[in-house]
Amino acid sequence: MNNENWERFLPKFKNKNVKSKKPQQTREKKDYSPFPPPHQPSKIDLAMESGEYFLSKEQKAQKKNEEKHAKQQDAVAAKKRQREEAFVSPAEDTTPTTKKARKVESQDVMAMASSLKEKAKKKVLLMKLAILLLGGPGD
Repeated sequence: MNNENWERFLPKFKNKNVKSKKPQQTREKKDYSPFPPPHQPSKIDLAMESGEYFLSKEQKAQKKNEEKHAKQQDAVAAKKRQREEAFVSPAEDTTPTTKKARKVESQDVMAMASSLKEKAKKKVLLMKLAILLLGGPGD
């Protein structure tokens, strides 16, 4: 029996994924007070303090309408500002206004003007040539 494998007699445990326990969070203890916290004031108490409790129905309705109107005015002003933001022009890039920069700009403008004039002359010549070749209205 010494030469035999004894594993068949040993218990076979399954591998389980057991979560490890996290340490408990301890809360700080509050100071003990034998007195209960003060009561929260009721709606009626708050109304009495502000004076609304003693107003008539008409006065309450008028006050409510005034608050509603003020809120509407705020909303209208916000919408107006939002609409006006669409019409704000974007910030323009400022080109340097030194003499050198102006000279370069003027040369660019002159070059563009001369190229446009040349193109216009070519177009006129082509039109005249087309009229001569096709026998235009003057023949």
